[in-house]
Amino acid sequence: MKLLFRCAVSCVFLGILAGCSKEPVNCSDEQLLADVREFVASQVFEGTAAQLRQAGRSLKIEEPSTLAYEAGLSVTSCSAKLMLSPIGSIALSFRSPNDERNIPLRMNVLTPVEVERVRSLLQDAGVDLPRSLTSMEGVHPFNAIDHPVLVERLQDLLGNQYAAFRERMQVGAELKRHGDLLIGNGCKAHFCGSDHASFALDLRTHQVVAKMVIDGKTPLIFGVQKENQLPLGME
Repeated sequence: MKLLFRCAVSCVFLGILAGCSKEPVNCSDEQLLADVREFVASQVFEGTAAQLRQAGRSLKIEEPSTLAYEAGLSVTSCSAKLMLSPIGSIALSFRSPNDERNIPLRMNVLTPVEVERVRSLLQDAGVDLPRSLTSMEGVHPFNAIDHPVLVERLQDLLGNQYAAFRERMQVGAELKRHGDLLIGNGCKAHFCGSDHASFALDLRTHQVVAKMVIDGKTPLIFGVQKENQLPLGME
């Protein structure tokens, strides 16, 4: 009797698990393909999420098919073709994400030649591609902070201090690269002794930290807790 009861409980438990398990993602799912197009765009240029999403709409993916379903992770491995022209395409392989398990979308990395082909396609479609952040070394800081990624990151970081920060980037030396960090130092025209600012951008993660001095007062620190936690090179 106890054995029958245990079997019954086990069957019910397994049934609940089966009913609660995440449904397999279809490789032709519209949201999945939109995410893949955005991922492709992110390999071609560095832009804001909105820019990457907009660029992705100019890309066309055809023939999505299922390669495998990993039941343990509830993710689907897929293949598809990124169409470049009526007679040209790039083979894509990707794996669907699973937000419940913090598993991100994975996709093959485009070769340099493929990146240039996609770049040309986007340019022909009229997509405005900002310059690469890694190429910003040597640019004046006041011009550099107009890059869409820096605008977005600095606005999020600085909030209502953003305008004051920009004002303290009017004069300054060219941006310098320290490892994976791009560092800019500037000051307010005619007030460099009392009003200056600096930022450091991580080229891998796009995370930003900043420092600003107003009227010679105690520096305002953004992105870290203490001034001594700021990267070297920020003045």
